[in-house]
Amino acid sequence: MNNPEFTVRFRKGDFGLARLIDLGNLIVHEQQRVQNMRLAQEYVTVPTKSNEELRQRSLNLHLLISQ
Repeated sequence: MNNPEFTVRFRKGDFGLARLIDLGNLIVHEQQRVQNMRLAQEYVTVPTKSNEELRQRSLNLHLLISQ
């Protein structure tokens, strides 16, 4: 709603290096969570894969994430 008596004010964004690093870390953790969810979904939806093949894919994903 437009109100000529009210002025909208925005705070200045925090774009310091520490804040950007924190945000980057949050994005990395979220990406890892999404990858883990996809792996869990694959366990549920792909019954034709052998247990050994699924175990190997899980190990590969874990190694990729821990790098």
